[in-house]
Amino acid sequence: MTNNPDKIKGFQDVGLNLESIQSIEIEPSPFNQDYLVSKEKYGHLLYQTKKKKPKYHLPHERVEPFTPYHLENCQRFLYCASYYLPIKPVANQIIVSEERMVELTDQGYDPVHTFNLPNGSILAKMPMGTLKKIDFDPYWFKV
Repeated sequence: MTNNPDKIKGFQDVGLNLESIQSIEIEPSPFNQDYLVSKEKYGHLLYQTKKKKPKYHLPHERVEPFTPYHLENCQRFLYCASYYLPIKPVANQIIVSEERMVELTDQGYDPVHTFNLPNGSILAKMPMGTLKKIDFDPYWFKV
């Protein structure tokens, strides 16, 4: 069980006859598709990478490059990077606008429960399997 052609060739080079090759593949998502496409580009046997998932839109301004510097009260530490990371939803919960929640409900994707957030967004727990069928933006974590 592998997608790696080098492993397959290695087995064959040492005289092992492979009866079959079972591909191990994870469905592409906005979180992993660039990684999977790069693996395919370098020879891995991946077939689902042809199905492009729409990229999430970036809700934050681009972080400008800067010269690293020592933190004011922690001279042993250097501040050398600042960027946003997309984080996958946890426990089938997504944050959506009120308008998007209405769209999802109209499309038959009713949430298990919702919670109104102070910024006007809605935290919605969706039924199992729903997140694979709908478009949503990830959480953003600034590091």
